[in-house]
Amino acid sequence: MAVYTESILRDFGYANCNSVSTPMDPGARLSPATAENSLKVKDYPYTSIVGKCMYLATCTRPDIAYTVRELARFMANYGPPHVAAAKHLLRYLRGTTSHGVTLGGSETRQPLFKALTDSDWGMGDSRKSVSGFLIMMGTSPLSWSSKQQAVVALSSCEAEYLATTHCTRDVLWFRNLFAELGFQQTQPTSLFCDNQGTVACTHDPHAHSKMKHIAIREHFIRDCIIKRLIDVIHVSNKENIADLLTKPLHRTLHVRWIKMLRLDASQGGVLERDPPSSSFTTMSKPGQ
Repeated sequence: MAVYTESILRDFGYANCNSVSTPMDPGARLSPATAENSLKVKDYPYTSIVGKCMYLATCTRPDIAYTVRELARFMANYGPPHVAAAKHLLRYLRGTTSHGVTLGGSETRQPLFKALTDSDWGMGDSRKSVSGFLIMMGTSPLSWSSKQQAVVALSSCEAEYLATTHCTRDVLWFRNLFAELGFQQTQPTSLFCDNQGTVACTHDPHAHSKMKHIAIREHFIRDCIIKRLIDVIHVSNKENIADLLTKPLHRTLHVRWIKMLRLDASQGGVLERDPPSSSFTTMSKPGQ
């Protein structure tokens, strides 16, 4: 992917630009451009940049998934602020051409993978929250997503609840895939969430009347817990790497998640024997 990244930078004239430390300015808030502002940048290859970066974000670069998703929302009505954000992303790629998924780090069959979910709460202009999740195999990202929710969540608890349901569907797909490959998972897959209310709602639905307005399809996760396919566990927000997929972050926090995900190729080889791992020391189940 380093070769592909270099190709993108050459195609758009950013092969020798100055780099930045984050894919998106933490203070950036994008909204649809007016017709007048759109005309000012109509000749800029905005859609081509977003399209090529989307391939990177899908395959090996979870660190740019949120930014690419945000830019892709305005393919038909972009203006100068969107072009500035696209340029910022290219400058970030200039300084991180070696970044990518580092494979390896798991020597056990049970459990083979775990998941982490997170959500912002109504930070967008439509007040719809963004769901983000990471599915980890050992210490390597196996799958990730940054997606705007279809409804407006009435609380942070509800936003996180919808995010866990979104993640559960992918977890079940991986459980079925690995079962076909001969790696049947007999234990429930751990799904880490940093919202105590969400963890309580998934395990004890009877005492939470404020959640009864949620659509039936979003309660799918409760059935998965009863069948012992999923186990939702609380984790400190200081250990929740999925935060990378829900909002633009400041440099210090962004670098922290990059190191925990081992996206920087300088951190170790592809099949490193003793890779660094997250401790998840603060996780707990309801009642503990």
